[in-house]
Amino acid sequence: MLTIDIISVQPTMFRGFLDESIVARAVKKLACKISCKPDFIIMTGDNVYGEFDDSGRSFSWFCDFMDSFGVPWAPVFGNHDNESLKGVDWQCRQLEAAEYCLFKQGDVTGN
Repeated sequence: MLTIDIISVQPTMFRGFLDESIVARAVKKLACKISCKPDFIIMTGDNVYGEFDDSGRSFSWFCDFMDSFGVPWAPVFGNHDNESLKGVDWQCRQLEAAEYCLFKQGDVTGN
């Protein structure tokens, strides 16, 4: 029998150093409880609090953090992700450039 370990995490709202480290530890603990190397991770919305990430630092950190697992992952945009002054197109380029991210930008708008 084939077993696939999938982790679904919601909403993380990464923003600022303290929040990032706390949420990162929690996500890593969850991953190791299920499997220290899950087959797939999906982040379901509000991955960063865009209003507090106009520099894009938290979003870039989020992509690097997710890639650090070394497994395929994909985000679902939440209603706060797109509030950054960097804009959704910039965020989509970061996701598409991430090594393990399966995200591909389409031509759909809205949440």
